[in-house]
Amino acid sequence: MVQYEKVDKLDTGKIQPMLVCSSVVEAIARVREYGLKKYPDTGRDGWRRLSIEQLQNACYRHWLLYVENPNGVDAESGLPHLWHVACNVMFLCERFKKDGDNRAGDSQECNREIKSTGINTEGFT
Repeated sequence: MVQYEKVDKLDTGKIQPMLVCSSVVEAIARVREYGLKKYPDTGRDGWRRLSIEQLQNACYRHWLLYVENPNGVDAESGLPHLWHVACNVMFLCERFKKDGDNRAGDSQECNREIKSTGINTEGFT
């Protein structure tokens, strides 16, 4: 067996993707795979043409169905509603990156947008 020497590596301040549970990555990938089959003509980035409001509504619909039945699945895709929530949250996070939507980076605007959905953001960090 090869033994490796531990060396200093300057990782301070870098993200640690291994902190993300693989189950979340798989859930989002499954929803994306379904979306690519459902909308084959839109390509991998077709979701980018959706408005923030469309993404929020889709997320909120699946969230409400998840709250109603945590084991519930989407009738169309057969995938858990929570997986759809995770995917829509990913889309929203991506849209609000600094190089994306021109409102990104403006946390006050983002908070106004989220609050307009009726979601209680009190206590969110």
